[in-house]
Amino acid sequence: MVNNNERKEFECYSKKLYGFLVMKGFRYERSFKHSQTGRICWVYTMTDELSSALTEWRNNKPVA
Repeated sequence: MVNNNERKEFECYSKKLYGFLVMKGFRYERSFKHSQTGRICWVYTMTDELSSALTEWRNNKPVA
């Protein structure tokens, strides 16, 4: 089990990845607008399940 002081987070700036994570049932902890780029960032708590979903995304995402 991860101690709260050691909690890792994942910042997502991709709307497509965000949609994929929503489809998989993940919910973000908080979001913010980046001060320099103006892009929305969704912040997730890193878990084994999220890590697996990110690996799935990386292995299957279309090349753009």
